[in-house]
Amino acid sequence: MKLIIIFIYLILLLSNIMSIYGIDKFYDIREITKMSYNTTLFLEYDKEHNPIFYVNTPKDYYIAPVKINVIGVNRSLLNDMGFILDKDDYDVLISNRTVETNKNAILFIPINGSTNLNRETATLINWKIDPLNYKSSVVIAKYKLPKKGEIIAVYSDGSPACIKLNNKIYCGFKPNKEVLYNLIYIFMIKNAKNIVNIPYGLIFGTLFLGIISYLSITSQRIKEIILKSGAYLIIITGRVSINNKEKVLLNDTRKEIYNYIVNNPGVHLREIAKNLNKSVSTIIWHLRILEKANLIRSKKVGNKRIYYPKGMDVRDLQLIYLNNKLSKKIYEYLLKNPAHLRKISRDLDIPVETVRYNLRKMEELGIVDSYEEGNKIIYTVNSKL
Repeated sequence: MKLIIIFIYLILLLSNIMSIYGIDKFYDIREITKMSYNTTLFLEYDKEHNPIFYVNTPKDYYIAPVKINVIGVNRSLLNDMGFILDKDDYDVLISNRTVETNKNAILFIPINGSTNLNRETATLINWKIDPLNYKSSVVIAKYKLPKKGEIIAVYSDGSPACIKLNNKIYCGFKPNKEVLYNLIYIFMIKNAKNIVNIPYGLIFGTLFLGIISYLSITSQRIKEIILKSGAYLIIITGRVSINNKEKVLLNDTRKEIYNYIVNNPGVHLREIAKNLNKSVSTIIWHLRILEKANLIRSKKVGNKRIYYPKGMDVRDLQLIYLNNKLSKKIYEYLLKNPAHLRKISRDLDIPVETVRYNLRKMEELGIVDSYEEGNKIIYTVNSKL
């Protein structure tokens, strides 16, 4: 009977591993993109060349997630597509302007030899390099590109619409979600020939626990010590290093906090704790790890420290702060009426100390300026804002 129980125990543990490392298929490219940052994804193609993605199951190709720097193209569009944006530590640059970079780039600009279409036209492009099997896409065309380099896509008349020269892809049309996904995945899909992904920690841990159960150690205290040692071994084997930014987000609580900051940049500690229904000490612990992993940044504003994604320009915090109704009210007043503290308080019917506190934070963020006029300090909106 004991052997049967042990056998069932081992089967359950191995089933748990297979549920994590077995085959899974996904078809929502946005979710696949988001998963790629904290899960090892592999890829193979069926007979119709449709991509099929697998979790932790080695196939011909694997997905290497990229961080993106965006210049002149809608940042929120890329963020909504599931990509991590980072203007400093990036893998792919996306721009509608001429820029210098030695990294991979997708440029929606003409090059020497391009033909201007004179007007922007809705047209169809056919993909020659098509990792996501879109086959064709509707775009707003602006230029025909010269026949040089590797052709990525062509217009319906066969003329080049998108070409690759070295590490740069040039496109003669405006970007949209579909074309961005296809182009970015050209850089993300890698050959998995030398990739081995075996969960040694969990397999060893399962066998270790099974052996312990089989031996039926009589001393309960010794058994507890050995079982704890086995658990620690599994934890150590799979421990996340803060040097690996993707693995930092494997922790569900940490990932939840990170996603909340991405969607609500400029939030402060107690606001995060309240809205996620977690203790302040828990939030502090995970915020420190996220900052050390260089995924978020923080800035002291007034008497609070606010948090925002690393890829965000600090100047964007001005707009974030102005989402506050009271701050926005003071800002709109100062646009029309540069004034001193007590006049603002009186005209807006807001307590003096509340106005003083908000003006101090707005001045720290560069939203307002101040200057002396007689014995009064006059506040006005920053002319450079």
